[in-house]
Amino acid sequence: MTRDQLQIIFTDDSSTIRKGVSRALKSAGFSNITEFENGSQTLQHLEINFGNGEQNLSKVVLISDIEMPQMDGLTLCKNVKQNSNLKNIFIIMFSSLINKQMIAKCNAVKADNYVTKPETNQLIQLLDELCIGSED
Repeated sequence: MTRDQLQIIFTDDSSTIRKGVSRALKSAGFSNITEFENGSQTLQHLEINFGNGEQNLSKVVLISDIEMPQMDGLTLCKNVKQNSNLKNIFIIMFSSLINKQMIAKCNAVKADNYVTKPETNQLIQLLDELCIGSED
């Protein structure tokens, strides 16, 4: 899979972070990025667009901040992983709060990985590994 085939759903309540990370991802060749400012908007989008279980979710990645209004990233991750039609979406928690306790919380809600803000290079490397690891 190429970088532009990966569907990235990016959730962060900071418009500055959203713009900066999206710019970095787009300049790296990831062109399919949808942005949201909180977990409830994101979950609603995922349920509407992927909730019927008919899509190939190997091309979908959710990158989420942890601390957000309305629904935080951990709750969003838990809801996605508990939904039988959404559970195969690869989830990366992207937060400045990554420490041992937070890693334990990320693991508890079955997040697939985590990256400390603002490590966009590490994020790009992780996304590239997903592209290489997919079958097409």
